Amino acid sequence: MKTRFKDFGIIIYIILLITIVITLILLYLKSQSNTRTNHQNIIKVEISHAHTFSQNIVGLMLKLDNKNPIQNAKKDANLRKSYNDLLSILSGKQYRYVFLLYIDKDNSFKYLADGSKEKSQRGEFQQKFRPFSDIWAKVLKTKAPAYQTQKEISELWITYLYPIIRDNKVEAILAIDISTKEYDTLLHTSSPLHHTILLMLVFIFIISLFIFFQAYLYFKQRRKTNIDPLTRLYNRNYLNSIAHTIDLDNSVIIMADIDHFKSVNDTYGHDAGDIVLPSSSKLVNTSKS
Repeated sequence: MKTRFKDFGIIIYIILLITIVITLILLYLKSQSNTRTNHQNIIKVEISHAHTFSQNIVGLMLKLDNKNPIQNAKKDANLRKSYNDLLSILSGKQYRYVFLLYIDKDNSFKYLADGSKEKSQRGEFQQKFRPFSDIWAKVLKTKAPAYQTQKEISELWITYLYPIIRDNKVEAILAIDISTKEYDTLLHTSSPLHHTILLMLVFIFIISLFIFFQAYLYFKQRRKTNIDPLTRLYNRNYLNSIAHTIDLDNSVIIMADIDHFKSVNDTYGHDAGDIVLPSSSKLVNTSKS
């Protein structure tokens, strides 16, 4: 009876460990899913802000020159300076780079204004800009705002492009490079939870390996105690362990005796007797089947 309860306890303990591991895995996957959802929501908010800022900037540019703000800025250095000052209002930790490019006759991009506060990072007027992705060509083609998350450019998270259209043609593009500040904040918020769950998973996994190994040794040892090492037949220990499950109405007890077995040991030695016993046990197993 004690063996029965011990076996049942080990099985319950293993099931409990498996349940805990599955629960932790589900929690980790859920936290990852929530992080991705939050990530997408933050991107939507950032794009919405960038779009609003772009509209406001273009509106202020029209107040400075309501006739042809792009073409006139090419001729007027003071107007370009006003544009630089206007863009520099946004330029900072969140919006890393804010600049305005015009499209020349051969569809090349050139700087018209740059809000970078550091002169070493500021694009000079008519300096050529080489696009680093297809998003620029996409804006020219669709004449609609677009954005792209950055993976290769350090300290940048999102690039937002806002086209300035005149006579149904993209005349210039306002570019806003959003820094990784918001993205890093998101990572710092979610990382501790991920790390905690991972540590718990590793700890439970190690404990589970230990428990499984101990259970394996236990059942292996119990099997040894229930089986005779010479004949490989179940012994009295096994009979005692299953006594509570035996239905006497459907059970048969066979007693087998080997005639003159003592004379075999006396004549040929115990090694010969150890050969006879397993051979006899095979006959018993054959007769059962």
